[in-house]
Amino acid sequence: MNDVAKRAGFVWSVGIMRSLTSPKEPLLAGFSHRHEVFVEEMTRHPEHEMNAVQAGEALYHLEGAPDIPLRPGDLLLIPGGAGHAIEVHPPFHMAVIHFHPSILETIGDLPKMLLDAARALNAPDGPPACRKVLAPQIHERLVWLTEDAVMERSRRDPGTEAMLRVFAAQAAVLALRIMLSPPSETESDENSRRIRSVQSWIDRRFMEPCSIDWLAGLANLAPTYFAARFRELVGVPPMTYVRELRLRQACDLLERTGDPVKMIAWSVGYSDVSHFHHAFKRAMRMTPSEYRRSRHHKKYQ
Repeated sequence: MNDVAKRAGFVWSVGIMRSLTSPKEPLLAGFSHRHEVFVEEMTRHPEHEMNAVQAGEALYHLEGAPDIPLRPGDLLLIPGGAGHAIEVHPPFHMAVIHFHPSILETIGDLPKMLLDAARALNAPDGPPACRKVLAPQIHERLVWLTEDAVMERSRRDPGTEAMLRVFAAQAAVLALRIMLSPPSETESDENSRRIRSVQSWIDRRFMEPCSIDWLAGLANLAPTYFAARFRELVGVPPMTYVRELRLRQACDLLERTGDPVKMIAWSVGYSDVSHFHHAFKRAMRMTPSEYRRSRHHKKYQ
């Protein structure tokens, strides 16, 4: 990693930039986290690339095409061989998937529309890079796919190559569907897109420490405006949303496991166990231990 990348706090979950995909291992996936302004020089590679922005802003410089700005909720699909450079403004978080062009040839029974898109994407003079504003559920699906691929790649067991081929096929079909999809309804409201992107982050990482100011920073919005707009779009204030997810997960763990209450509190994001007890009792009208006993009693009646 060069000195500029080190200063930027640039972290990859897997070494995408140091290796290429192949027909044998057709998928590379990871997360880019940059904490200072960062500029990367023009590069190109044979893989098709999908970049799903989670937080922050970036500007992609494309060879022979206009620059493309990216914001939370955006996806940039770059066909293999297309020259591109990136300039980002922190805090920046992005899920990245590279898949080998050959994976498209292994997917059978594609509808004609997707088959035509696959041929166009793999053509020597394929389509230009395209920016799409994704519906939150599609954006979330891409992030989940990236997380699954990162975890699978770290296992390196006898089934890893087969699983990566499955993930690569999923990524390729998603790319084709995104190419053909109309713009999301949220495209007209950038602030809504930013907030939905933060909501997606909370859905995956509610157990991590966070605050209104930190979440507002992910959306690049003022905390007061962010909190009011989040409540308008989601129905509850941001930290209430976080707390409800944590308690829902705690209830599930209390029902399904015999883990100590203290361990469950820590696993869902409460470093202070007494705070967890207080929040749980206020929401559920009983202590965690009472809840566990009541659910087990109902289960075996």
